Amino acid sequence: VYWATHLAWSRLVEACPPLEIVDSFNTIEAMGELTTLGSLPVMLLIFAVGPALGEELIFRGVLGRGLVARWGLPLGVLLTSFLFALVHLHPAHVVAVIPLGIAMHLIYLATRSFWAPVMLHFLNNSWATVASRLSQESRLDAEMLDAAPSAGLLIASCVAVVVLGALLYHTRRRYVLADGREWNPGYLTSESPPRSLEAHADHGLWSPRSLVTAATAWASFAVAFAAEIVAFAH
Repeated sequence: VYWATHLAWSRLVEACPPLEIVDSFNTIEAMGELTTLGSLPVMLLIFAVGPALGEELIFRGVLGRGLVARWGLPLGVLLTSFLFALVHLHPAHVVAVIPLGIAMHLIYLATRSFWAPVMLHFLNNSWATVASRLSQESRLDAEMLDAAPSAGLLIASCVAVVVLGALLYHTRRRYVLADGREWNPGYLTSESPPRSLEAHADHGLWSPRSLVTAATAWASFAVAFAAEIVAFAH
């Protein structure tokens, strides 16, 4: 997604040069320059830990809970993800971040855990921080952004996302009351029921086969990603 939006934006700027002024809001390029100013652990703390905790608390923990409860799953998640994307300023970055915001919100609702999207956000920003630092040191950032991902990596990525989505859906966390009914406060929420209801958590259906399938899909993605890095290095 980042590659596609960056490429589309580059073509748009070529067709309309005045849009180059918008590139001054490119937080990715600014982050790339800043990542060389300190040690990697400090940069990860600033660009990965901080945003993961702060942004998830604001958008998933506060705004998202209200919007989803008020407008339902599709519109609530979309509105939250759009607001989350807007804070990234640059048009290409905004468009690229929307799918990530949707994924993190769905993971939040499926797991009912604030820490699940925080971890995904942290991993995404950590990779971006490390990649930006390496690209600044090797001056390969322009080539990396313009290089199209291989078909193998795209296929492996799509399969991994679909498999993980299916696994999350079938193992989503629900609360079951003593009479066997699922607890429902009347609106979609990630909250837990009051203790007085004596509801127990049900993590849905899962099997060793589903876990092996998910592990295989993500291992295939890891192999394809590693092959992409090796091919680019050569």
